[in-house]
Amino acid sequence: STLSLTPAQDWTQHGIKGLVLWFAGDPTNTGADLYVKINNTKLAYDGPADSLMVKTWQMWYIDLQNLAGVNLSNVTQLTLGLSSGRGMIYIDDILLSPHERRLATPVDPDPANLVAHFAFDGNANDSVGGLQGTLVENATYGPGQQGQGLSLNTVTVTDYMEITGYKGIEGSSAFTVALWVKTAETLQQQLMYFGTNTSGQRCEFRIHDNGRIRMGNGGGQVEGFTDVTDDRWHHVVITVAENATNSSSGVRIYIDGRDDTQASEDLDPPYDIVPEVDVIVGYRPSQGDRFFIGQIDELSIYDRV
Repeated sequence: STLSLTPAQDWTQHGIKGLVLWFAGDPTNTGADLYVKINNTKLAYDGPADSLMVKTWQMWYIDLQNLAGVNLSNVTQLTLGLSSGRGMIYIDDILLSPHERRLATPVDPDPANLVAHFAFDGNANDSVGGLQGTLVENATYGPGQQGQGLSLNTVTVTDYMEITGYKGIEGSSAFTVALWVKTAETLQQQLMYFGTNTSGQRCEFRIHDNGRIRMGNGGGQVEGFTDVTDDRWHHVVITVAENATNSSSGVRIYIDGRDDTQASEDLDPPYDIVPEVDVIVGYRPSQGDRFFIGQIDELSIYDRV
């Protein structure tokens, strides 16, 4: 697809340093090779080869400062295309940026108020607070995002993990749950459950049947944008503020380091979690459904945002 620029644009003005665009692919794409052409100069995508098979939106930054052979003061055409392969690529938000390329280095969060951390490296031990996870039925360990991970792979029996004797974060207190998740299942799947079966009194952290993350308390929910059911590892975080309601001002969803929260406002009922069942990972005990099918790794629980 070619965009003709009339009149010609001068990309040397206003401190322009980079051309930026966002793209998303599809797991069924084969051999896709994305490129951008500025006038007649072709630039191939320089990121990971499998990026065009990922549904998640990704950014491509093209450094214009060191681009040879292009008259940036007289840009007349911008072309986006695939030089090989089959499938579907989505493009959005093409822009010129005055910023240089900046790479973010992931760091572990401050361990303050970390209640539990399960690495699932061959056991269900909590390395922080001494809590004990119990694997039920055919729940086991398999390849994780780091080392090994929790593997739950069937709906014929009740596979899940129970954090024995731990009822979760109670009342209207703030909390955060973070984990890595990998699944291709498109049915509703419970990631974590605790509390009672009464509206407002429980944690309902799950993947909805549209593949998006949902967080609620039985009386409403907040939902993300991104479909995480592409059989790839995604880092998923939910934060619930103190005295939160099911609104995007009190509950936030983060996917792969980005805020993924859809705007919403639901003030009734507020979070008031009442302890009842032990914390369950991978299953909804109140209804005996929403089995998770896939892998979970590096599960962390904080009693703060």
